[in-house]
Amino acid sequence: MRPSSVSFDPEPGALSRRFASGALVTSLSQLVRVLNLFLSVVILSRILSPSDYGIFSMVNTVFLFTYIFVDLGITHAVVQKPELTPNQASLFFFAGAGSGLFFFFVTAASAPLLTAFYGDPRAGSVAIGLSVGLFITGLGALHSAL
Repeated sequence: MRPSSVSFDPEPGALSRRFASGALVTSLSQLVRVLNLFLSVVILSRILSPSDYGIFSMVNTVFLFTYIFVDLGITHAVVQKPELTPNQASLFFFAGAGSGLFFFFVTAASAPLLTAFYGDPRAGSVAIGLSVGLFITGLGALHSAL
């Protein structure tokens, strides 16, 4: 039974203010992400030759698909926990690092398959280069949630 002195009702208007500020922050964050993606595509298309950009784009689809799984939901689990003990933080960190390392090896090991599939040896090199980002993402999963 809850003590009568504790109120769980928010003050009037507090929920709508929190919703509005959260929606604004989320919208601005998405805008920055979209602008970053747009600018990176524009810059890469200007720096790379059309052939190189095509190879990068083909391999990047595999990378982005793998990128979805690196996090393992760690950020969501950390955000939902009201308190995080040092042991839990350590567990989440090493789980993220292990996941990043696993997907790094999976993507790097797929380099010969990508080379054969696309018929261009540069695809394998690009896959190995991009796979390093998966490991770095795994290392930062906990920190991005905090």
